[in-house]
Amino acid sequence: MTDHLGYDHHDPVGRGSGNSRNGTSRKTALIDAGAATLAAPRDRDGSFEP
Repeated sequence: MTDHLGYDHHDPVGRGSGNSRNGTSRKTALIDAGAATLAAPRDRDGSFEP
């Protein structure tokens, strides 16, 4: 996420940039051992694809 946004977490440079971290969203991945729940980071404008 740092590379995508261009600044570190809690860096004041990101204030007012128009896009910032916006928590995580839960994703479920189906694997051989069953289902795994992941916390994928998200940004305000939805342009980050993990």
